[in-house]
Amino acid sequence: MLTIVLPTEILGIFENGIEPWNLPSVSFLRCTVKGKSFLIALSIAAINFTNLSYHVNPAWAQGSKPNANQSSSQELYGGNAKNISANVLDPEITGLVNKLVLQPELMNIEYLQYVIGLPEKGHQQVSFNKKDYRWYQEPGRLVRYSLEQNGPHPEVATDSVFTVHLQNSNLTMKDLPGIFGPMTKQTYDHRSHLTSVYSWTSNTYVAFSHPPHDTHVREIKIGYNGPPLPGPSEEDLQLAYNFRKANMLAAAAAGRHKEAVPWLVVDTKKNPNDANSHLALAESYRGNLQLNQAIKEYYKAIELAPNDESVRGRCVTALVELRVLPPDYARQRPQLHQQSPTQMAGVNAPSL
Repeated sequence: MLTIVLPTEILGIFENGIEPWNLPSVSFLRCTVKGKSFLIALSIAAINFTNLSYHVNPAWAQGSKPNANQSSSQELYGGNAKNISANVLDPEITGLVNKLVLQPELMNIEYLQYVIGLPEKGHQQVSFNKKDYRWYQEPGRLVRYSLEQNGPHPEVATDSVFTVHLQNSNLTMKDLPGIFGPMTKQTYDHRSHLTSVYSWTSNTYVAFSHPPHDTHVREIKIGYNGPPLPGPSEEDLQLAYNFRKANMLAAAAAGRHKEAVPWLVVDTKKNPNDANSHLALAESYRGNLQLNQAIKEYYKAIELAPNDESVRGRCVTALVELRVLPPDYARQRPQLHQQSPTQMAGVNAPSL
């Protein structure tokens, strides 16, 4: 009688819904060591560990698309990031890794600008076939994220690598199986950095590495090489956009206007007829002491919503406080939207 013993990695798959009759055959050789009988595996025929790793990976396997009407960080990033200790790895980074591995088409500047911010000099690379984006953090101007892409022409990417540079994480190679499941292989990269690789398709992988002098993971790379990547879906873009807008409004409310202004500018370009977007930008311009720009945006908000008492009242109050309008201007209720910003802020501006 032939006895088959399955490795523990395969046994664990049964708990995830994989039927045993779908597994490949396994052959073993019986041997005796110190009087005890054991079965030694000789071969495992045609097992695709890259596909199996998807099923035994609780974090990535559950990283399905979020609802487009929700915009919390957990919903945006997907996965089970909330179950991972922030002392080991930032849950949002874990979630971002989950998301990009499951949907490599999201390694796209249009999407990433809403999730992690605008890269430096990104606009200068739009027409290049090969692109190299960098996101920096202070102090020290250290690289936080990078994206390298290449393709047959500027609008198409067939090769894409997104890298998370970790400066202070406590994540070690020993932590990876507990967070991400069994790895595909462990090797060394061209820099002699120990690297653990996860992959379940021929096109996409994620690799964790650390330099020889360190035991903590310092880089996470998500790579894709294959057919042209499609653009992000409207659902994913809207979710990411809502997430970014909520964060920027919160930053503005907290007085971090320098951080908020660039994104509120993006918001007004995306929604040029939204009076509230222009009002939010005006207030952040004012908080950032960019007064001429603030005055222009206050007038734009009134022009777009002349009968909205809430928008109009806040704009007039601000313009009075900026000494652009006289104190009794609000009581007169003139048609502010008929005046130009030049008349307001220039030599013909009302004097007090």
